[in-house]
Amino acid sequence: MKRIVVYGATSEIAHQLTRLLAHNEECFFVLIGRNKDRLDTVCKDLKSRGAQSAEFILCDFLNKESLKQTFIEALLVLKEIDTLILAQGSLTDQLKANTDIDYALDEFFLNFESMAIPALLYAEYFEKRQKGQIIGISSVAGERGRKTIYIYGSAKSAFTSLMSGLRGRLAPHNIHVMTVKPGLIETPMTSHLPKSPLFISATSAANIIYKGMINRKDSIYVPFYWRFIMRIIKDLPEFIFKKLSI
Repeated sequence: MKRIVVYGATSEIAHQLTRLLAHNEECFFVLIGRNKDRLDTVCKDLKSRGAQSAEFILCDFLNKESLKQTFIEALLVLKEIDTLILAQGSLTDQLKANTDIDYALDEFFLNFESMAIPALLYAEYFEKRQKGQIIGISSVAGERGRKTIYIYGSAKSAFTSLMSGLRGRLAPHNIHVMTVKPGLIETPMTSHLPKSPLFISATSAANIIYKGMINRKDSIYVPFYWRFIMRIIKDLPEFIFKKLSI
């Protein structure tokens, strides 16, 4: 039996991942998001695929108190929590962020702080229980600041660092912390981007993440070849890198 809380549960990757979990394991879900109708649809879908239960909680991801309250509400529903999945986020419009600081800061909050708050709350809870699992979806965009995506990238860089620190803190307590670094995934969030052979489906991405969960991986690239792509990007000298439009 596994009791799972999912933030950003209506995202395509999270939905496909929870489908896998519902099909393969005895799962009780609490789904957290902003859109009531979409959350209700995902709950019904998971129940039809084998979930023991699936309920949802509405949350304003730009509000600290709302984020904190979801932890209390999820615990009231499930009584105990085994796994936390953090999947909320938005691919920032960098051109808009260049001139609209409020938008830029909201995007940073959504892509980092809205994930950090529950990560820290559940980490303390799991530490007291001496068991648990935290799965956090970051991005390869956090590997190096690129001029076309640096607000989103800086938020994901911060989240990757947070997850690394939590992994070190929680490892002695038998708590699995896995950072997921997707590359180009076919989702509504990337629908405006030119398609290339580097894209994979959200279903394929979810399968990779699920295997990582089972094998208790520390950090995974989705798919694997992004590890090598990002190694090249990270190793480029700054005088060359700053001239690239990537």
